[in-house]
Amino acid sequence: AREAYRAAIAASPDSAFLYRDLAIVERRAGHPDAALDEARRAVAIDGEDGRAHTLIAQVLAERGDYPAALAAYERAVALDPSPALEREVAEVRTRAREAALPDQFKAIPDRSQVTRGDVAALLGVRLPAVLSEAPQRQVVMTDVRSHWAFQWIQAAVRAGAMDVFPNYTFQADAAVRRGDLADVVARVLTLVDGGRSDPPSVQA
Repeated sequence: AREAYRAAIAASPDSAFLYRDLAIVERRAGHPDAALDEARRAVAIDGEDGRAHTLIAQVLAERGDYPAALAAYERAVALDPSPALEREVAEVRTRAREAALPDQFKAIPDRSQVTRGDVAALLGVRLPAVLSEAPQRQVVMTDVRSHWAFQWIQAAVRAGAMDVFPNYTFQADAAVRRGDLADVVARVLTLVDGGRSDPPSVQA
């Protein structure tokens, strides 16, 4: 198939769809670099070829080049929108956000003991709308400015999902006990409920 397409391209070098179809063949054969080159040649000839833009986006996403992939996806969606393509874009956006997270966050699932900072980060990443829509408190914290999870600690405390200690420290590296975690869960459920009730007190 590859040789047949190359022969067709030699006979009709300005036919964008031939480069696009050759790109598809190269990708299926496990040659992503060649696929990307051919798809880009197709786009250079016909910038309105949505399928070629989609192919470029798919190859770039597989490489982990999410910013470039999203740019190609945006062009593809503008040219040829479809629910399936929108789902691909949403998935790549999610993968891009996950890839941009700190290594400390990515390591949380493998830890035998999570910390207060870990829990705050999980809340901030997984439930950003819940925290941002909660009534915001002004709270002083003296020990988290340089912590890797500072932005999420701040969001969790301001929303009331977690508290500081009486001495104004958060103690982000302190281990979380079951009772501590249950208290956080109760507070989050209250926030999800719209803050219509005070967070219940949960004993270990």
